[in-house]
Amino acid sequence: MSAVTFDRYGPPEVLRIEAVARPVPNTDEVLVRVHASSVRLPR
Repeated sequence: MSAVTFDRYGPPEVLRIEAVARPVPNTDEVLVRVHASSVRLPR
């Protein structure tokens, strides 16, 4: 599974796309698949 990750606060250049393990929910949790999202950048 691919995910956008970061290890420090900063501009968009600190973001990286990495392969990560798929999370496994506990018995009292659910796993939600996100098909789309948006980001609003400050002016």
